[in-house]
Amino acid sequence: MPDAPVLGEAKKVKLDDSAFGARFSGPLVHQSVRAEQAARRRGTAATKTRGMVSGGGAKPWRQKGTGRARAGSNRSPLWVGGGTVFGPHPRSYAFKVNRKEQRAALRSALSVHAGRRSIAILDAANFETPKTRRAQELLELSEPALEALTRRAGQRARDAAA
Repeated sequence: MPDAPVLGEAKKVKLDDSAFGARFSGPLVHQSVRAEQAARRRGTAATKTRGMVSGGGAKPWRQKGTGRARAGSNRSPLWVGGGTVFGPHPRSYAFKVNRKEQRAALRSALSVHAGRRSIAILDAANFETPKTRRAQELLELSEPALEALTRRAGQRARDAAA
């Protein structure tokens, strides 16, 4: 059963094996991180098709007798200033990760942090009033540089890890 130091105190807290003792699953963590990053993408790239480009209402020249190639619109993709064929349009890049897989990925990442001893407990009892400066002082006093924090607040901390 892994343990974690409590910031601002000299004691350690035993971490629950169900949340912090899981085997690392690289593919699950990768998929979960990819899904989160993809969901953050804006997906606003857009081009205009020949129907969206302004102009091009009249036929540039008659169909026959000019010696030139036939043309129906000067907004054809072949023309300068014409529309784009198969260009990008706004879309969502988000994809779904199953709930059980997402929870397993979180448990896997938390277990790696617990194994590296890069996780600590920030106890709300160490604060008279909620101050970021006090939290920063506690982080600076900790020996290794911490990458992850978990909060001990009774049932909530266990629910977040599960």
